[in-house]
Amino acid sequence: MAVQNFIFGRYYDMSDPAQKKAFEEAGAHKDKCTHVVGTAAKWITEILLDEGVPLQKL
Repeated sequence: MAVQNFIFGRYYDMSDPAQKKAFEEAGAHKDKCTHVVGTAAKWITEILLDEGVPLQKL
């Protein structure tokens, strides 16, 4: 809930079809969710590198 409140200024209940539609129309998966996930990935990578966790090639 906190992420939605911060990004959208409100919480969307994904179990309610009307609210889920409004969430999508607000741009949820166009740019907002991708930005949040990208930022989280950057932070965890920085933490792992700072902690000396070795990176593995896939």
